[in-house]
Amino acid sequence: MDVATRYKLLEKIGAGSFATVFRAQDQELGREVAVKQIHAQFLAETALFERYWKEATLLASFQHPHIVTIYDVVRAQGWLVLELMQANLRDRLQGRPMDVKAVQTTLTQGLRALSALHSRGLVHGDIKPSNLMIDHRKRVKVGDFGLARRVSHDDGSVIRGTAKYMAPETLSQDFGDVGPQSDLYSLGFTAYELMCGSKFETLFPGLDAFGRDRQAAWMMWHAALDRKLPEPGKALEGVPPALARVIGRLVEKDPKKRYETADQALADLGAAPAEPMTRTADSGSARKSPGDRPKSRGLVIALFCASMAASLAMLFWTPGQSPPPGPGQTPGSGIVRSVDPESNTIEFVDPTTGQPEELVVAEKTPIRLRSEGNDELVLLKRLQKGDWIRTATEEGRLRIDVSRPVTQTGRIAAIDPLASKITVMIDGARQRERVTLTVPASVSPLLNDEKVTLRDLAVDDGVMVDHLLDPAGKQGQIASGLRAMRTIRSSGTVIDFDPSTSMLSVSSGVANEGPLKLRLVPSSELKFDDDSPATVADLKPGQAVDITRHRVITSIVIPRDVPQVTGTLVGIDPATRSLRIQSSGAESEVKLADDARLTLNDAPATLDELRSNSDQVTVLSPAGNMAARTVRVVRGPRYDRAVVAIEASTNQDRSLPVIENAGKARALQTAAIQRYATPPEWAVHLTEPTREEVLSSLRQRLEGLRASSQAIVSITAQAFLVDESPVLAFADYRPNEAGSTGVPLADVLALIDAAPPSLKVVFLDVVHPRPGLEDVPPSAEALMKNVPKTKTTTVLIAPPETGAANATDMGSLVVQGLRGAADADRDLAITPAEWIEYLTKGATPTGVTVWPQ
Repeated sequence: MDVATRYKLLEKIGAGSFATVFRAQDQELGREVAVKQIHAQFLAETALFERYWKEATLLASFQHPHIVTIYDVVRAQGWLVLELMQANLRDRLQGRPMDVKAVQTTLTQGLRALSALHSRGLVHGDIKPSNLMIDHRKRVKVGDFGLARRVSHDDGSVIRGTAKYMAPETLSQDFGDVGPQSDLYSLGFTAYELMCGSKFETLFPGLDAFGRDRQAAWMMWHAALDRKLPEPGKALEGVPPALARVIGRLVEKDPKKRYETADQALADLGAAPAEPMTRTADSGSARKSPGDRPKSRGLVIALFCASMAASLAMLFWTPGQSPPPGPGQTPGSGIVRSVDPESNTIEFVDPTTGQPEELVVAEKTPIRLRSEGNDELVLLKRLQKGDWIRTATEEGRLRIDVSRPVTQTGRIAAIDPLASKITVMIDGARQRERVTLTVPASVSPLLNDEKVTLRDLAVDDGVMVDHLLDPAGKQGQIASGLRAMRTIRSSGTVIDFDPSTSMLSVSSGVANEGPLKLRLVPSSELKFDDDSPATVADLKPGQAVDITRHRVITSIVIPRDVPQVTGTLVGIDPATRSLRIQSSGAESEVKLADDARLTLNDAPATLDELRSNSDQVTVLSPAGNMAARTVRVVRGPRYDRAVVAIEASTNQDRSLPVIENAGKARALQTAAIQRYATPPEWAVHLTEPTREEVLSSLRQRLEGLRASSQAIVSITAQAFLVDESPVLAFADYRPNEAGSTGVPLADVLALIDAAPPSLKVVFLDVVHPRPGLEDVPPSAEALMKNVPKTKTTTVLIAPPETGAANATDMGSLVVQGLRGAADADRDLAITPAEWIEYLTKGATPTGVTVWPQ
């Protein structure tokens, strides 16, 4: 078969400055592959590419379980045909730390790959998380062999590589020659980052000295012999000694202190020896020639360093040395541990590494205590434990800036996870004081005493925050501690109470959810529903209780009612407020008292929300009185449905306002579980997700459903027309890279349409008012006109407005629909026709737009 027709390009899956990668079909062997197409401008440089094709051909002649296989080299097309991988570690983790066991497995597999490459005289040259790929068997494979860098400059310069993972010898000949040990350094650096996740960069104080030029900062760090990472076991808890030892030795700046070979590192790690590469074709052997060594590395670095001399001094000044001259330079900063005025000594600790340091303060050194609009000079003895200090030089003289944390309580008014900021409405202020705080990566928010992220917090959560004014004067108020409280009200039945631990076990009342274990404290209030006091002796197994709690129980109300009947709801008469219940083959009718309390899955409900032949009912009333005062209804999950709520109120385009109708994703998930009988594992909400998180979540939730199932997807996001095609913008969307960071609406619909469920409804809300701007983004109606009309089992519903004052809040309408408003025939299965009927007749001010029409 002709090569030009053998590989059919299906879709673009990646692009860079050197090549574009496509998912393709090998029509001769009937398998999917990846085709890497080199950009035309590089193909024109024939001489530069001779070594590239030579190395690619050599790699294609071998196979290894931890190296991405090159199936074919098509020079005429500028193609490398590769094994199709599922993802890479950078995109899969999205900044989340990797479990240490997984890191050890990844490191082992990476070392085995490097052992095989190095045994053939090949140096990878570009080891980093994005080049550690995951195949369909969940194995890690090394890919993207840094060939692009080696052909970018004929002199072998590596300056255009990924500076963050460069070995020191690639930057300065003072460290020796580039070779296999350079790959070992990059792999060790990568493994360290995988363990830390997004907090990895907190181990490198001073990187921000170069502003946005992070490439320059990393190069300077790697090239400085006195800058070292802390031992992994000291920076992180729970790192196995062998793993900590191996990573620590891999990232040694001096190649002589590193392992000489990958096999040595494997042996020290306690792993089995590396597998040999298997030859798949006779293509000879490769040797490194002396000419392959970078020629102008030292010259390029020297020129670069000359232009960065002042910044280098600032970035790598070490305590104990004389500070370099110049205003604003920073010898040290941290949190005060102790102050000794007699010896003029301050002991402080780096908040990211825990490393203590000591500062001897000369007489008459200015110490400035900073506060909002009221800085004052103070004596050393005024400093306190917990103060944050930052030292600087001003006109050749040391100065100490001090910020003192204050603790305030209030309620959360706004959250911006992307900018790591939170706005708090402070309690007790004379006026409604709003304080916006930066939350550093080193601060872990707590919600009801459990570690969470900013995305897990919600507007109106109560909060206690420790904050201070940034001593450097750059970030305004900084949070040094953040503890949120959320009041939760629920009902249940006592399983057990342990007086020795004050722990109460309560059934949640929700199918497939385990019991709640809650603690009573001396301040917990116990009473009956007639306000008479109760005691722990009244918490008997089987007793119904209403609980108010956050991290502990604040109050328990015990109904004096007793169970009268339990069974399946078979009929409802709203006119007489009566229920017909079938129990043990007999049917009984129960009338509700005027003040009856009705709950559905532990949440307050109305008669209209109940469903016959689906709900299980327990009726409680005072002894001898059949008028029901308490009705507890449990609705179990139905495994024929999935609900996905996606909400991206902002993205990387900071010129756009935050979308106004955001904040409904969590409410939609709750309605799906509590009211629409959706299994908790099949009802998800994504808040400020990235492009990949959206696509992977949709695949994961929808592909496992049956054809008889239904799927409901709600999307709230910014949207734009790019080359006349509708594109959705999620958290990582960048307008100058709309083609690669945006998600085509047609692709989302195609993914959903390919899923098995026969009933699929998508709600799209792109309402985003932009007052005073002429360039108003298109409405959902305008977007849908540009979606190709195809044969589909998916129905797309959206409001037509562009952002008028009466704009439809689609998220709230979908929530109410799931709570029962859209279920016209009351069978707990809302069809597309029922959704359209509900939204068209009175639910929206201007109707809805439906695709396909």
